[in-house]
Amino acid sequence: MKNIITDDRHKEMNRLFNEVRNDSDWRAPIAAWVNAFEAEKYIAAIEYFTATKAKIVERRFNSRRGDAGTMVRLVSEGYRNGPAGDH
Repeated sequence: MKNIITDDRHKEMNRLFNEVRNDSDWRAPIAAWVNAFEAEKYIAAIEYFTATKAKIVERRFNSRRGDAGTMVRLVSEGYRNGPAGDH
């Protein structure tokens, strides 16, 4: 089964990826903090643009914000170091 990416979905993935990618080199490894409730969306965007797996490696909880304040740190080896990289 093929995954079909619509223009709207591509734009959303691009927006999410741009929030977590390295500003000076989009092919570089990624390490970014995101809201835990949005993590799966960011992971999908990272995997879509880099062809690498992204994973959660750390969690932070802000007790003043309850569950809404839970942040996770995502990491990925980045496009350059992955199977599609320019190496």
